[in-house]
Amino acid sequence: MSKSSMATPDWCSCPVSSSTPTPRPNIHQVLQAHLTRYIQPLDLTGQIAYGTPTIFGGHADVSRGIWRVHTNQPSVAVKVIRSPAAGSTKYELKRYDKRRRREVQVWKRLQHQNIVHLLGTATDFPCRMEQGSPRPVALVSPWMERGNLTDLLKHESIYSISDRLQLLCGVAEGLNYLHSKDVIHADLHPGNILIHNNGHPCLTDFGLSSINAEFAGTSYFTATMCAAIRWCAPELIPPQEDVESFNPRLTLACDIFSFGNVVLQVLSNKLPYYNIKHDSYVLIQMRKHRPKRPPHALSDVHWEFIQSCWGIEPSLRPTAGIVHQSLLTLCKE
Repeated sequence: MSKSSMATPDWCSCPVSSSTPTPRPNIHQVLQAHLTRYIQPLDLTGQIAYGTPTIFGGHADVSRGIWRVHTNQPSVAVKVIRSPAAGSTKYELKRYDKRRRREVQVWKRLQHQNIVHLLGTATDFPCRMEQGSPRPVALVSPWMERGNLTDLLKHESIYSISDRLQLLCGVAEGLNYLHSKDVIHADLHPGNILIHNNGHPCLTDFGLSSINAEFAGTSYFTATMCAAIRWCAPELIPPQEDVESFNPRLTLACDIFSFGNVVLQVLSNKLPYYNIKHDSYVLIQMRKHRPKRPPHALSDVHWEFIQSCWGIEPSLRPTAGIVHQSLLTLCKE
């Protein structure tokens, strides 16, 4: 978090007496003020009127709710992370709850115009629970009326290449911010890029897919990548003989490869591997080949930029900062 985005702690606003100097707070008071304000999410239990879930993702369900005590942000998105698989041990359930809380704390301290803001959490969401499972936590964020990037691309006729490059600059800026905080998104695709009312793209769902993979009682690939196979990095694809036990290492470079596929889709309005209808065949293709270049849809410069994000060796892919700067240059051309 940058210094400019940090609000002044309450103790700094206290009036200073001209006769009696105000004692300076000690380091413990400063840290407590910071932790309370910037890490612990607001508890919104009892403040949300919940709707019926309408979006069912790979690791969470989303419904539209009403924040009854906040007139400036009445409509909110309520995302409920699914509990671990039935039959999980007490140790696994405890570890799941600890990991989930840690990811919520990470999200809370992220403050950027291209990152969906976490308003708080709630625990009174009506749901069915497996016996012994920890109660699901609802993550509350602003409701995005304009939907996600996939929805936006359906109206491709009203967006010029310049408009699309500007959108991609926002996505890259958000990704660069995540990486600067050592946060790997791990599930970057247009469905996880929401469009704010002001038109800014905002990244969401970072980190949650890896929780699902760790505690869903299945393989990493099955838990996280099946729904977004077309956008994931090839090093995350399991070998044919080792699908269930395959446990790849997530890196920042995985996000860069996925971002290249997002760029491909945004600029061409074609899915990665658009020439292959079924995802099961996409998986076979991904082990050997990169997505094809859509005919008559991309300039040579744009295609070259996309390919730079697809380096065979993850270490050879550009950083998110370089990607962002490259896009800014393309916007000026």
